[in-house]
Amino acid sequence: RLSCGLIWMASISAALVPFTAVHLQHTGEVYFCFADVKEIQWLEITLGFIIPFVIIGLCYSLIVRVLIKAHKHRSLRLRRQKALRMIFVVVLVFFICWLPENVFISVQLLQRKSEPVSSNSPSFRHDYPLTGHIVNLAAFSNSCLNPLIYSFLGETFRDKLRLYIEQKTKMSTLHRFCQAALTSVIPDSNEQSEV
Repeated sequence: RLSCGLIWMASISAALVPFTAVHLQHTGEVYFCFADVKEIQWLEITLGFIIPFVIIGLCYSLIVRVLIKAHKHRSLRLRRQKALRMIFVVVLVFFICWLPENVFISVQLLQRKSEPVSSNSPSFRHDYPLTGHIVNLAAFSNSCLNPLIYSFLGETFRDKLRLYIEQKTKMSTLHRFCQAALTSVIPDSNEQSEV
């Protein structure tokens, strides 16, 4: 319960961080509340990529160390190798999915930093909208890929999926059609003995 509470507190705190970059601007009769995008984007890179990548790397390296020390038996070596492969794939997929988004944001921030303050040029994301959408999609796809990685690299899931497919194909219409076609071309040995 304590762990869950701490995780919720950390999540709520991280969700409130962008509100610290909000400023009030008065234009004529209207007040606008806007966020300083540069501050939020640096926070996004730090809190959304660098810190999680370091934490994932540390946690998984500790797991790898325990796995290497724990399983010295020959029979468990294969299981250890599978677990290590899964860990490697999860970390690699996180890095591959999130790196383009964070490079894109960093380039955008560095471009803004080099431009004069009074510059009215469009933003980097405005210049390359398709690239922005693609790197966003890649980053968010990481959440969809993790369950697939765990499922397909997990031995139990693969075995059950194979069994399911085998059962379904045995009863499929195509299988019955093929069986009927074969029976009509090649008669059973029972039918031959009757003749």
